Amino acid sequence: YRELNNEYNRISQEFSRINGEIDAYTKHKTELENKLKYIEDRLKELRKSVEVHKAMDILVNKLLGRDGVLAKLLTVEARRLIELYTNRILNDLGLDFNIDIDESFDIGVKSSGGGLDIRSLSGGEMVALAIALRIATAYTIFGRLPGFFVLDEPTQFLDLTRRKTLFEIIKRVSERVPQVIVVTHDAEVIDLADKVFYVNKIGG
Repeated sequence: YRELNNEYNRISQEFSRINGEIDAYTKHKTELENKLKYIEDRLKELRKSVEVHKAMDILVNKLLGRDGVLAKLLTVEARRLIELYTNRILNDLGLDFNIDIDESFDIGVKSSGGGLDIRSLSGGEMVALAIALRIATAYTIFGRLPGFFVLDEPTQFLDLTRRKTLFEIIKRVSERVPQVIVVTHDAEVIDLADKVFYVNKIGG
């Protein structure tokens, strides 16, 4: 009886120990399963992120980047619009030449007599072209004229006829733009201005 009782106690203890180990392993298994599920879910999220980043990389580098498809299309359209608006303004100024803008944004000049080197333009023609390009660029960027426009000595090198034409252009611009600021020594601009600020040297 004692031997059987001792064996019973020994086996009961072994049973409890093994049962405890089973409980511990079951708990550990549940923890590992939960951890595995979390890792699987995280992997799915990361896989989606990787795919999104691949798509973003394609979007940024192939479509939106400096050399992307969209950038190239926008550059072509910007060049076309600047050229178009500049030629319209040159026509309004009564000048007998137009411009072409190439892919590098270099400007070529065309007249009734054929192509010209831009450096062959007179000083007045250069000023008129610079103004036309500024106005055309503003139109192209904003789709309209901006809130203000600054012209620094716009009549410099222009003859009397072209100065009058330029004044008409400035007047037309001022009807659309809330504020046109003209910095000039040309007293004839005063007749167009709503406000005049004189700047004089005093005492040297």
